[in-house]
Amino acid sequence: DILSRHGYQISRWTRTEDLETRLKELDEALSTLSAAIRAQTPDNDPQTLYRAVHDAVIETVEYDYTLSDYIDTVDTAERMGPEYTAYGALVEGSTVCYGYASAFKLLCDRLDLPCWSVGGTSEGVGHQWNIVYLENYIVDCTWDDTTGTDDYFLCPVDSPDYQIDNGSLYGW
Repeated sequence: DILSRHGYQISRWTRTEDLETRLKELDEALSTLSAAIRAQTPDNDPQTLYRAVHDAVIETVEYDYTLSDYIDTVDTAERMGPEYTAYGALVEGSTVCYGYASAFKLLCDRLDLPCWSVGGTSEGVGHQWNIVYLENYIVDCTWDDTTGTDDYFLCPVDSPDYQIDNGSLYGW
């Protein structure tokens, strides 16, 4: 496959039956959470929906400090496992920033909320977060979860705490 031709060792994702099972589990988690969010916010107000997605991600996910420490010891190819993704966040219940941002993005997609996943640095550390379409605000579920605050919900996109890497704004 294309990833292995480029040197990625993704043994945890290569067996078709494992991938299909994980995709089904992720789809079920997304369906369950998006239905619950929709039921909580019948008025469909975008800000209320974004808040509900933010809160659902934080309630569902625990930050994985061991995984975070591991990231610094391996090359990028080793970071391709499911624990780094929305699957890790919503099915396994723990991940790092990429999984939080991916989970937030996928839930927004299910609810027809415009959202982008962004990579760059925050507080001098490589990081992943989201930008939402409410006059372009930042939502950072990772920092809110790890700090126990909601200080990173709807931050101005030009916040000095966030520096977006060139070419790392993803609409998918």
